[in-house]
Amino acid sequence: MKQLLLTLIVVCSCTLLCSQTYEITFAAQGDATSVDEVIATNLSTDESVTLPGDETLTLQSTATFIDGLENMENFELFTNLNEGYSEVHLFSTTDQEVSIQIIGLDGRILSSHKQRIPYGIHSFRLTGESNGVYLARVLMKDGARGLKFIQSRRGDNSVTYVGIIDKHEILKTSRAVYTLNYTPDDIISYTLHSGTATTIINEVPGQTKTITATMVFCTDYNGNNYKVVKIGNQTWMAENLKSTHYSDGDAIPLVTSGTEWNGLSDDYHDTDRAYCFYDNNSGSIYGGLYTWAAAMDGANYSSTNPSGVQGACPTGWHLPSYYEWEEMLDFLGGDELAGPKLKATGMEYWNSPNDVVTNESGFSALPAGYRDEYGDFKSLNSAGAWWDTDRASTILGYSHWLHSGYDKVYQGNVRQSRGLSVRCVKD
Repeated sequence: MKQLLLTLIVVCSCTLLCSQTYEITFAAQGDATSVDEVIATNLSTDESVTLPGDETLTLQSTATFIDGLENMENFELFTNLNEGYSEVHLFSTTDQEVSIQIIGLDGRILSSHKQRIPYGIHSFRLTGESNGVYLARVLMKDGARGLKFIQSRRGDNSVTYVGIIDKHEILKTSRAVYTLNYTPDDIISYTLHSGTATTIINEVPGQTKTITATMVFCTDYNGNNYKVVKIGNQTWMAENLKSTHYSDGDAIPLVTSGTEWNGLSDDYHDTDRAYCFYDNNSGSIYGGLYTWAAAMDGANYSSTNPSGVQGACPTGWHLPSYYEWEEMLDFLGGDELAGPKLKATGMEYWNSPNDVVTNESGFSALPAGYRDEYGDFKSLNSAGAWWDTDRASTILGYSHWLHSGYDKVYQGNVRQSRGLSVRCVKD
């Protein structure tokens, strides 16, 4: 029978040795100057933490572990960032001796305290000598438990017994500690929100820093707000367009019938403008599927960089040309290698195999499939395709394609009456 019951409230982890810890804060510039909320996600593990924009994120390496420590069970740890200490609360069901040690990330025992405690809830105060993350170990008759705590100001490497506390006592000055684990070469994706603006920044952890995001509003006529991401010198939408109107308020013709879609020509007439959603599901996360005529909104084809064609894009944004796509792909290492850097991670959207995907660009490409020139929906979860402003002929439009299981980004010439996805680039 265990002699000591522990309750975990805030921090839960195995203790770590020889790990690198970084403190990340956030700032905004551009269309917004403050950050409301940050969602930090480790793209390799899908572990995620959400924090207020004015808080600090601790990135904790989990490369190596202290041998002989079990995962923490039933611990209660409060971190008081204002006062610069943490408190461990232990509930003992019997009279026994407990030992608590503070351990540096290099494995040295910095402080050790032994205390014989009777039945009850007991509080121990932990402080480290400087800012950063420390390891602690609680030793008892039935084994050892490990934890980590954050020191927010200089202290003295000490463990102090505070005494027996009331079961319902709350440390009102305690603040949440936001920690995300990583291993070397993991990519951390930061989604920063400020009002209706959302910017994505992806990077491999390398130092303590302030991440300053250029917040950009991307809102279509229907009021849909889109996430954006900077790739090289370009700023792209990080979601597929789903607007049902052009920016001047004119409706884009909705065509749900396969027979009616089959009747569209490829001659680039106004009557060939059409959009739909895959399987006519307007709630689809994959966005809309647009004919080339609908995507271009009456503009002539363009091969320039930038294209200068707003088309169906929101005000301040434009449809990319072939050369704008190629500029982005060159920045990511070329079309032979860019696929995994563009695709959304995991198996929720893309068909297997999708295990080598990193989405390190933040583009978060989704396999929205397409509607062929005959009105049939095809390739959901296995392919994604996006229009360019270039034409290969009077009936064929340029597009860029991603396929599940392939790293390459393909350039295709397809009938202009096909329904493909749209991504826009900031002017």
